[in-house]
Formats: sequence, structure tokens, C-alpha cells
Amino acid sequence: MRIIGGKFKNRHLFSPKGSLRPTSENVREALFNICQHQIEEAYFLDLFAGSGSIGIEALSRGALFVTFIEKNRSTFSTLKKNLNHFQLLTQSSALHGNVLSLIPMLAKRKEQFDLIYLDPPYANQENLFSQSYLIETLKMIDKSFLLKEEGTLFVEEMNLPLALSLKRLQLVKKRAFGKTILFQYQHS
Repeated sequence: MRIIGGKFKNRHLFSPKGSLRPTSENVREALFNICQHQIEEAYFLDLFAGSGSIGIEALSRGALFVTFIEKNRSTFSTLKKNLNHFQLLTQSSALHGNVLSLIPMLAKRKEQFDLIYLDPPYANQENLFSQSYLIETLKMIDKSFLLKEEGTLFVEEMNLPLALSLKRLQLVKKRAFGKTILFQYQHS
């Protein structure tokens, strides 16, 4: 896996052992094309960060600071290794733990982000990640003030219920990349 744009273009990331499903290059390229006018000097939140490819790509393209959240201990270790390798420890914060536990902590500290990227692991036999957990995460973000008023929330997922009821966030665009769908939310 490599960084595809910005000052770290073509540099490779360390990948954790096991069944990690990294975001494809074409989805990452589309994401950063969409938010290219927002990324400069942005505060970015990378949820379910994995090896950190999305957040490190954001820093490569001019984001000011990225907060990473990753629950898996081995994957978190790889994330920290990547941040150290790219010398990004002062431009980032890596939090180890459950997203649903850490979102309230960030909200309590009154942290706000210009861009939030939510890429939950897909359900499989080893990882029983459920659609309800994703919906609960979205509703928690919706209730919090983590996303700045002019900010954008992206969700990478295979599918979300079309009738998902959120109070502050509104689905503004949905783009398909093979089986992967990139949902774009903004304040209503």
C-alpha cells in the first residue's frame, strides 16, 4: 500500500498482519478529489483507522492535524509505526480503543473536525462488525458537535439503510466504486 498524492506520494506504508481491508487507491483518489478544497489546514478524524492510510494521505495533502482511532492492538501498533516512519507524531494523535467510547471523550474535550472519515471493518467470521454498530456510530457523530458546521463526513461502506434518520447530518452524495460505496454527509 502506498500514498498516492501530496508530499509523501509513492511512499509505502507498513501493513498489519491479518485480514485488514485497506481502502482502494481509486476510492482514496476520489475522496481527496472531492475534498481537495477543504483538506488544506484541515483537522481530520480517521475512525477505524487501520494502518492510517487515509489520515496519512490527508497529512500528505496538507491537512494540519489528524486524529486516528483504531481498536485492534496489532493494527494500532502498525499505525504508530507508520506515523513514526513518516515523522508525523507532532501532527497527529493516535487513540487506541473503541470508537463508541472515544467519540464522547473527543466531544467532551470540544474537539471539532473539518473532515471525518468513517471506514468500519466489514463483517466476516473473525470480526462480527454489525450494521447496527455503524448506525450507532453515525448517530453519535450526528448528536455531537465533532463535525464543524462547514465540515464533511465520509462513510465508506457496502450499504447503509436509505432511510437512516439523522438530525443534523444529511446525505448529500453517494458514489459507487465496484462493491464499495462512498457516502458524503454535511450539516442540513
